[in-house]
Amino acid sequence: MVPFLMKIMMVMVIQLLLNYNLLSSLFDLYWVNQFVHLFLLH
Repeated sequence: MVPFLMKIMMVMVIQLLLNYNLLSSLFDLYWVNQFVHLFLLH
């Protein structure tokens, strides 16, 4: 039950972010991925 509830919470949070500002959310995710890749490479 816990993982299932966590998945629902994640979906709700993502929906709120998308509704708040789609472009900003995607932009933030893009840079987060870039930093993660740089961190892993170095």
